[in-house]
Amino acid sequence: MKNYYSIGETASLAKMTIETIRHYDRIGLLKPAKVDKQSGYRYYTDEELIYLEVIGFYRKNNMSLAEIKHIFQQDFMHITAFLEETENKIDEEIKRLHYTKGQISNLHKQLKKNTTPVAANFDVKSLPPRTIVLADHLQEATLENFRKLHDDLYEKLGKGAREHFRFDDSAYFFVSHVTETLACTMFSVCTSFEAHPNLHHLQDRNFLCFTCSEEEKERAIKKGLAMTKENYGVEPDYILLKVLFTGMFQWKYEIQIPLP
Repeated sequence: MKNYYSIGETASLAKMTIETIRHYDRIGLLKPAKVDKQSGYRYYTDEELIYLEVIGFYRKNNMSLAEIKHIFQQDFMHITAFLEETENKIDEEIKRLHYTKGQISNLHKQLKKNTTPVAANFDVKSLPPRTIVLADHLQEATLENFRKLHDDLYEKLGKGAREHFRFDDSAYFFVSHVTETLACTMFSVCTSFEAHPNLHHLQDRNFLCFTCSEEEKERAIKKGLAMTKENYGVEPDYILLKVLFTGMFQWKYEIQIPLP
């Protein structure tokens, strides 16, 4: 037995206005299932609701009403093929939205975890051992690179990596050639992992740590290296930069210089 809905109920279920549905009737795009002869009231069924969903989807994708009407006027085979194509496009849209949601969720976690007041003080911290994976092709601090960091790492680790590796929500840079032009490579710290040739292991040790902005980075690194040489008599061959988010589109760094 069919369920019949008034035009108001149909508009509510389809999340459209009553006037939009009336317009579709006037132009012959979608007729009601029946019209009461005495009152003139339009009534719709679940079948019309499905067509309204299809119309709504293609309107959001910039298809004109005339194009949609032309498709609806084709024979059964053409309409069936059209609906199958629509279903595939919706599946693709769901995948895209799911992916986008995951990226936003990762950025949200980074912001929640790493948002911190920035101070200019130097401090010596004892940091635990860390196992890391370098993202060889990500060398600049951009929102796009932060967004795709984990995807690049999983791709580097190969098939099945998502089942065996997990990363924390922070982003870092490994900086080598610190006495010349800085060479930066983004990386992330593993929270779970198995043996793999692309893993690097940072030993537990003391680090001279301090914060700086993007604009201050090179000058602050030179100052920290000079301080390390003066006070500890060493010139480290690498340093680490931990990204500290200070807002949705802003970040600073915690510079970590290894000490003997």
